[in-house]
Amino acid sequence: MTSSDDRTSRQWRAAASLGWMLETELRKTVDHVYKLVGRPLTAYLAGARNVATLHLATEKADESVASWAVPRLRFVLRLSADFRADNAIILLRPWLREVDPQLGAAPATIIRASHDPSAREHLWSYAQTYLHGA
Repeated sequence: MTSSDDRTSRQWRAAASLGWMLETELRKTVDHVYKLVGRPLTAYLAGARNVATLHLATEKADESVASWAVPRLRFVLRLSADFRADNAIILLRPWLREVDPQLGAAPATIIRASHDPSAREHLWSYAQTYLHGA
């Protein structure tokens, strides 16, 4: 085996390992959020066109999907921990779906549209106010 073959083999193993990690991270995150809010809302929150699209991306461990879906869904998991800590987990799903006049949109819409972590942080602060009062 030449050094070039060895380098190619190492690169292939590294790429395969990265693919497995992405698949595992995307799949686990999607599965957790599915259990909290259901499949259609999870797909919407992730930014997928529909449930089938998210399922296919999860099965393929699509790196581009993971790059935009995982941060959004992790944020939902963060919110769920806060709702659960306040014995309000049952309110998470309706809170995400309902248009809030103070926000001008449903929190799910804000999560789906947010590419900027500061928008999610603003929403997280708003969720804290919702849970604990002003």
